[in-house]
Amino acid sequence: MTTGTAGWPFAAVRETHTGVVFFVGDRAYKLKKPVHYGFVDFRSREARLAACRREVELNRRLAPDVYLGVADVLDAGGRACDHLVVMRRLPEDRRLADLVAAGAPVEAELGRLARLLAEFHAGADRSARADEAAGSEALTRRWAANSAEMARLVGPVFDAGVVDRVDRLARRYLAGRGPLFGDRVAAGRACDGHGDLLAEDIFCLEDGPRVLDCLEFDDGLRLGDVLADVAFLAMDLERLGRPELAYRHPAAVDSLVLVNSIGSSTWSGSGTTLRTMSQRPLWDWGLHFPAALWPLRQARKVLPVIVSEAVGNMARHPLTFLKVADIARRADLTDALDALKWRRLPVAVFWGKRDQVITRDSFEQMCRTLGNPTAVTVDGSHGWMIADPEAFGEVMTNVLAVVAEAGGAVGELPTLAVPLHGRLAATG
Repeated sequence: MTTGTAGWPFAAVRETHTGVVFFVGDRAYKLKKPVHYGFVDFRSREARLAACRREVELNRRLAPDVYLGVADVLDAGGRACDHLVVMRRLPEDRRLADLVAAGAPVEAELGRLARLLAEFHAGADRSARADEAAGSEALTRRWAANSAEMARLVGPVFDAGVVDRVDRLARRYLAGRGPLFGDRVAAGRACDGHGDLLAEDIFCLEDGPRVLDCLEFDDGLRLGDVLADVAFLAMDLERLGRPELAYRHPAAVDSLVLVNSIGSSTWSGSGTTLRTMSQRPLWDWGLHFPAALWPLRQARKVLPVIVSEAVGNMARHPLTFLKVADIARRADLTDALDALKWRRLPVAVFWGKRDQVITRDSFEQMCRTLGNPTAVTVDGSHGWMIADPEAFGEVMTNVLAVVAEAGGAVGELPTLAVPLHGRLAATG
C-alpha cells in the first residue's frame, strides 16, 4: 500500500450524510452532496458553493491554517459543475476521539483546547440574535423540537420511558432558570460559537489543537451561550466512556462538590423506622428547629440573620415559609446525586452532629447515595455555618487541601471529624 509522508494511506474516502471527503496526499477535499433534508438544502450548485464558502469562512476562526479555500470542479468543457472545500490533511492518530477511546492521557491537550476555546469565545461575534438564542424561551422551544423528534423514534430507536424522563428533566431544569439565563446574556455570554463541538473533529497537534467542522448550514443553531460548546464536548466525552475528563481538569479549580440538601434522603421519626423525608410532617421540623439556636452563643449569631431575612419575607409573604419548607421536604434529588456519583466527582458532605432539623439518618442516606464520599461532621447544630463562619472557612480550606493531596478520587478520602474552634482531623 502506498502511504503518505505521515504514514497514512495516500488516498482514502470518507462519506457523511451531507458530503464526501477525499483524502489525497497531504490534502483533503470535501464535496457537498446534492441532498435535501429538513435542516439543509444542497440541491442546487449555487447552494453548495455558498455552503463551501461559508464553511471556510467560519472554520478559519479556529483552524485558519487548515481551511485553505474553495476549488471548482470543472466539466469537460471547462465549466464549473461543482465545488470543493480544500483542507490541509491532519494526522488521524492525533484525533481527540481516538486518543480518548484508547485511554491515552489527554489532560494537557484538553487544557490547551480550553484556552483556545476561551480565546475564541471572547472574540466571537455578539448580536441580538445570539442573545435571543441563549434565553430561556428560545432554549425551551429548541428543546421542545428535540423532544418531538425523539418522540417520533420511540420504539425502533428510543425507549419511551427514557424519552419521557429526559424530556421531563430538561423542562424542569429550564423552567426554573430564566433569571440565570438572563444574567448570562446580560454579562455578554452569548455569541456565534461552534455549534457542533465533537471529539471526532478535534486534532491535538504539537503546536496546539485544531478544531474543525463547525455548524455552518444554520446560523441559529450555532448562536447561544458559550457554555453550549463546552457542554457539547463534555457530553461527547461522556459518550466515549471518559466522564471524568468532562468534569475535571488540573488547570481548573479543584473538583470538589459540596452538597447541601435534604432531598431524596430519609428520616427516622421514632428512631428505629426509616421513612422518606417527604413523610416528615412540617410540625416536626418546627419542633426541632429551636435546637439550631442552642447554645446561647450560637443563638446570638443565628437569630439576627433570621430576624433580618426571614421575618421580613414572612411578613410580606405569609405563606412563603410553608411553601419553601414543603418544597424542601418533597424535593427529590435522586437523579442529581446519581449524576454526581456516576461522573466520579470528589464530593464532600457536611453535617452538624447536633443537627435535629437534618437528621443523622438523612446525612448517612445521602452519603450512601453518593457512593460514600468524604463525610465531614462538625460539633455543631443546624446553623453552625452561620454561628461560626471562621470555623466554616477553616473546614473548607482543610478539606480542599485533603482533596488535593488525595488526587481528587472518590472513595480515597477519609471521614473527617471537625471540632468547631479546632483544626481538621482525619478519623478514618
